[in-house]
Amino acid sequence: MTIVCALVFFIFYKPYAQIGYYKNWVFGVHAKLVFDSIGIQKTSAICSNVYNSSVISDHTGTLLIYLSCESDFYCHLRDIYNHKIINSDSLLINNNQLGSIFLNFDEYYNKLLFVNTQSYNLNNCSYGFNGCSYLNYSIINKLNNNIYVIEYKNISLGSLNIDPAIAAIKHSDGKRWWVIGHLKENTMPGYCSDMYIKYLFSEDTVMGPFYQTIGQPLCGSWNYCEMAISKDGTCLAFGSTQNGKIDFFNFNRCTGELYNHRIVDDGSNNYYPSGICFSPNTLLLYVSTFTTNIYNHVPTKGRLYQYDLNASNINGSRQLISESSEGIAWGYLELAPNGKIYMPSTYSMWPLNIIDTITQCISYIESPDSIGQACNLQLYALCFSDSVRNSVSLPNFPTYHLGAFSIYEAKAGENDTIIYCVEDTTVKGVLLGAPAVEGVQYSWHPADSLNHTDIAQPFATPSVSTWYFVSLSDTSIQFSCQSRIDSVYVEVKDCTVGIKSPQSTVNSQQVRVYPNPVHDILYIVIENFQAVHPFTFRLYDAQGKVVITQEDVLQVTTKDLPGGIYFWEFSVKNRETVRGKVVKL
Repeated sequence: MTIVCALVFFIFYKPYAQIGYYKNWVFGVHAKLVFDSIGIQKTSAICSNVYNSSVISDHTGTLLIYLSCESDFYCHLRDIYNHKIINSDSLLINNNQLGSIFLNFDEYYNKLLFVNTQSYNLNNCSYGFNGCSYLNYSIINKLNNNIYVIEYKNISLGSLNIDPAIAAIKHSDGKRWWVIGHLKENTMPGYCSDMYIKYLFSEDTVMGPFYQTIGQPLCGSWNYCEMAISKDGTCLAFGSTQNGKIDFFNFNRCTGELYNHRIVDDGSNNYYPSGICFSPNTLLLYVSTFTTNIYNHVPTKGRLYQYDLNASNINGSRQLISESSEGIAWGYLELAPNGKIYMPSTYSMWPLNIIDTITQCISYIESPDSIGQACNLQLYALCFSDSVRNSVSLPNFPTYHLGAFSIYEAKAGENDTIIYCVEDTTVKGVLLGAPAVEGVQYSWHPADSLNHTDIAQPFATPSVSTWYFVSLSDTSIQFSCQSRIDSVYVEVKDCTVGIKSPQSTVNSQQVRVYPNPVHDILYIVIENFQAVHPFTFRLYDAQGKVVITQEDVLQVTTKDLPGGIYFWEFSVKNRETVRGKVVKL
């Protein structure tokens, strides 16, 4: 079966070339590239990022933060002014291969997450040096003038041992982020694994881990292969530096599912893959490799291969684009805003700090959508000067440019709750929804108090407070979910009733429900229990049916509920009601 990943290439890639998210590259030893309308500006930064590079810029191209390593085991963050980010000195991060990434959650970049793997060499680590890698994240807040401070750091996501490289892609709602890794081993012998692990990050919640068994077993106590996501967000590729196998999949941005597994390389070619990058149109895959294990610092050659992802036998479509001289290693691959793919180079044996054409110049693929030699590899063509040199790393970018799917642009209301004042004699009822989104079909319920059930913005005239639900669908969406359910609560009340004193109100700051998502037990935390006693807690399913009602109980058992979205309601007699949503796993 042929899989075409790039059906929506023309939608996603053209804007990508114009967006500033990918404008600034900081990598290697003091290396910095700036891609702008003039061309490529070569400058310098304070870093010695031999293997691991990550940087975040805003949509205008203003550099915000970059990773700055001074050795393999000491890294921190720096801002636009090259100052160390406050509280970043003791980050648990090593100079791991593509093991860090920045995530943003709003257009103002007020809050960022820095997600990274940390290598351990512990007595209980059976892999030896750099064999155990665990996932952490830190929360970064903006003060003013693009000055940032780390508020919380080194938040552990558990002791799951994963390969160093991670990737991140926007959820189909255009707000949350999928972070994807690969476990070093599951139940297979010989340090082998065919299991991927995923987390879903929102601004204040981390969901997961979610496990998926798929693909070839990737083996070895070390694996420094790049994990690549296509720029249209439809495909993911990953491999093993140790056993030479490479897989690629379609990716569902809604569910995080990998599917349509295809083998790029079955490991029979006896090389060590390092860099992986999709062509701009996602029809070709480029892989940089070593002929021997570079991390043993023995003589090796760098090779660049191209694979045709639409071939019936992808492994058989492999073409050698170029090969280096012995002792030279080619590093990771990255697609730049100008549509070219860049590749750094270094020496594979000590000393590694030689400054010459190999270490000061970067190669690039001029026409990466073209098959074979027509892709036009330009070897060592972009050169730095002075003390700047590259290594095997290039920045690890997530898919900042991807927006929301149509079914997430459509919604039940601009806010979760709408107040309907019954004493208003001018307008009897409220308008639900939001302006229509092209391609989306709407189905509202309950229907008895709506003037229409199949339009974007029906008019509701409820006699009592009511949850309204809308099913949103768009069959034109490829490789992801085509439908979802959204809701809005219309509170019917007499707004002429006297203003309540602060002591008689209850609000979202006084009531908290956690964890979200939930497995077995939902906890209710109340700031002042006596002030809201007695209270009622109700849980509704996605159809608006009450599934749980409890009085004055602070634990809610959800173990037997099916997975999905639920809506909770905390109410106190003669006072305002607090509402929210929770996901049951």
